[in-house]
Amino acid sequence: MIFFSVYISILVYLLSIFSLYLDLTNKYLFIIFSITTLLAYIINKKLDNRYFTKPEIIWITLAVAIPFLALFLVSAMPVFTGDEIAYSVALPKLYADAKRIFYVSDYGPYSAFPQNYEALTTLSFIVFDSPILSKIINLIMVLSISCIGWDISRRQGCNKIISTLTPLFFLTSSVVITYSPIAKNDIANGFFQILSLYFIYQYNYNKKLINIILCAFFAGLSLGTKLNSLFFISILTIFVLYYLTFLGNKYEKKSKNLAIYFFVLIISASPWYINNLLLFGNPLYPAFNEYFLLHNSFNINYVRMFRELFFHDIADFSWSAGTIKGFCIKFSKEFGYIVFSAGLIGGILASFTSNKISVKLFANFTLLLTLITLLFSFWEPRYNLSLLFLMCINSTFLVNKVIGNYKYRKNMSKFILTTVIIIGVINFYNIYYKMSYEYIVMKRDEFMIKYIPWWEATEYINNNIDKNKKIAIASVQPFYYLSGFSYYHIHPLMEKGDLLSIKNGKEFEALLCKQQVNYIVFDDWPIIRPDNINTPIINKFCRNIFKLAIPELIKNNQLSLIKKINNIQIYKFKCQNKNE
Repeated sequence: MIFFSVYISILVYLLSIFSLYLDLTNKYLFIIFSITTLLAYIINKKLDNRYFTKPEIIWITLAVAIPFLALFLVSAMPVFTGDEIAYSVALPKLYADAKRIFYVSDYGPYSAFPQNYEALTTLSFIVFDSPILSKIINLIMVLSISCIGWDISRRQGCNKIISTLTPLFFLTSSVVITYSPIAKNDIANGFFQILSLYFIYQYNYNKKLINIILCAFFAGLSLGTKLNSLFFISILTIFVLYYLTFLGNKYEKKSKNLAIYFFVLIISASPWYINNLLLFGNPLYPAFNEYFLLHNSFNINYVRMFRELFFHDIADFSWSAGTIKGFCIKFSKEFGYIVFSAGLIGGILASFTSNKISVKLFANFTLLLTLITLLFSFWEPRYNLSLLFLMCINSTFLVNKVIGNYKYRKNMSKFILTTVIIIGVINFYNIYYKMSYEYIVMKRDEFMIKYIPWWEATEYINNNIDKNKKIAIASVQPFYYLSGFSYYHIHPLMEKGDLLSIKNGKEFEALLCKQQVNYIVFDDWPIIRPDNINTPIINKFCRNIFKLAIPELIKNNQLSLIKKINNIQIYKFKCQNKNE
């Protein structure tokens, strides 16, 4: 599994570089795979891999086979989640058509975020014309994480049965079940973070430079996958400094290793940040945009809107808008109540009682990462899968500590394993069982209508509107399933035409005419959205566009309703602006 981890990581890095500056033609894909194979082979030869014995392989295979197979079957379903349809699969589909990654102004910041995983999905579309490769790699990443967790628990002194709790805790959590079989970057982000932890853990055993290099490389890849990895890497760097300072041999060697760590970290993370620096004058675009003097069209109003969307729009999603109770409930629900509570208790216990440096590493990292996530990060459990992994390790440590000397230890271990598996089955049933069963027995259109809110309206657009016409789309986001249309995304963060400055129908008409829009599609959400005092900019945007401008255009007969499907309204737009 370590060879696969190294291989897929090198592949992702090379795809990112090539897709930014060269077309992903067959010639360049051959070069990418050749270089990847060679480098992965060389690196693997330098590692002290701890290969599982045959009984261990059989045991861990049996332990994870059923949950892994269930997730594999779900991955065969079509794209059905909102985020996939809106951007995480829709964007790579556009990139694949162009055979390179480029800034798509209709997606704004979503097309400027770090896109290591989207590069992988782009490859999937180029080769298979679908995101299936990304989904399968997601699942193999989950399996690799499970094996690493089992291996770490064994090395920390847990027996074979109790060690199985670590992968089972991880595989049976609601958040992993939900996001493993879909083409989103959260699994890959957690995968790279966990691998960086694994190799600093390996450094405890052999003090080899290759482990520091790989730790930095994987950390950089996580930063090139999701911007919020900055929080994780800040903590990782503190631990790297500690381990290089107190576990190294000579001062010169420590300084050299530390310099190499920062160099590899920067190089592996840099492609997307250099690209943003060149495009927008801000490597972290759109975050911290005001500190880079706004050398782009993302003005101060968009900066404020960005903060509202991510930190105030939904209650209990950040320290600035939520409560500690809200944080605990949200993470307990998706990590698992047992794992969340046992992970924290086990972390505290290990931090104060264990004499093993490796055990303290995971314990202290868990506690610090939990605190940083609580205070500074966005409270979305899928963004924090490395924290889940750490809590799984600590939960297993706690179980081993509690029943380690218990007379009926073996029976107790089997009982706990059975309980975890039952919880996993319940989670899978609640999330996917009904859907996966209906996918098998239903006709495709019936399934799509039931699970994709915009499906019928999208099919109507595909079948009844001229492909040469341009559609302005708001609130609904059926982009992946639109067949060949040019569209203008009416989204508060899209800076192509200052939507936030629109005050009336005349100004909105001028913008639509300039964008050469022929149709407008939206649903009732922006109209009925309550005025939340925590989001004044979003409220103003919705009010000006959907309660003032659009009704004015309807009144002036510039918008004529041609179809309404499940509250999704499709209007034909007539431009009367003489200046456009």
